[in-house]
This record gives sequence, C-alpha cells and structure tokens, in this order.
Amino acid sequence: MPRLDKINEKFQSDKGGKHCYLNEYYQLKFDPIRLATKKLLEIGVYEGASIRLWKDFFVNADIYALEKLHKRSGMFDDEDRIHLVIGDSTSWESYSSIPNDIDIIIDDGSHKPQDQFSTFQQAFNKLTDGGLYIIEDVRDIESLSSLLKEINFKIYDFRNKAEPDSVIFEIIK
Repeated sequence: MPRLDKINEKFQSDKGGKHCYLNEYYQLKFDPIRLATKKLLEIGVYEGASIRLWKDFFVNADIYALEKLHKRSGMFDDEDRIHLVIGDSTSWESYSSIPNDIDIIIDDGSHKPQDQFSTFQQAFNKLTDGGLYIIEDVRDIESLSSLLKEINFKIYDFRNKAEPDSVIFEIIK
C-alpha cells in the first residue's frame, strides 16, 4: 500500500507537516477505499499540494478542487484527472459543475465555523451514500458542534500532537 507520508515528500502538503493528518487519520481511513474511490472533492486549494497528493494516492479517481481565489485559475490545466472550479464554497452555484456522486469531500477552506457549516450545507448532497465528508482544521469545536447538532459526526482531536487547530470532524452519509 502506498504511504501518504512518502507521497507527501514530493508535494509538502501541510496535512503531513504542521498537521499530523496523513499518519494519524488519512492513511487508516483511505487505505481500504483507495482503489474503489472514483471521485474526490477538496475545498480549498492553496498551492495545490494536497490536490496532487490525492491524485497520486487515489489512482482511479478524478480529483475535483473548489477554490475561491481567481488567481488559482489554470493551475492544474496540464494535469489529467484534476478538475478545478473557481467559486465560493458556501454558494450553491459553485457546485453546478461538480458531479453528484463524490466519494470523499474534504473541506480545507475557510476555518470559520459558520463557513464550515454553510459549506457542509451546500456540498453534502454531492456525496454518495456511504461517502465520507471531512472538515479539517476545526478551530472552534463547540461552535461547529452546535451548528451540526442534528448531524451524526465524529471528532478526531490531534491538538496534542500538532497545531492547535488539528481537529477533524467526520461525517458519513
């Protein structure tokens, strides 16, 4: 099985740097579904490191990326299987070109609880039944928990091993 931390040596995503998500969470969650995953959406692109990491790991998947900043347009134009959408993750219109059968959604966009919740409200229906919805870098656990109060979610708290916002919320559809 490919090791995410080894793949990440090429890309230097903060998921394996200042956060410990690759070894502590993603490797365990993604190993069993690596080959079966056909579509992954990550919200928040920054410089594209994690998008490329997912592309290398999920060899059978198309990788969709939703980014708010127009200056990121074109950054994946020469890369197969990566589809960049420029738009606001809290706005339904931004999802019009994203398929309705996404296996994994990772929200690494805004880290404000209200934005994370609004993004969840827009993106969750794009997820397949049994799909995995992940919210990274939760800075305010109590606020997001209260917004998601009607949703069944699990919290993975890695603050004792990494940065103070190294918290993941996981929701299975």
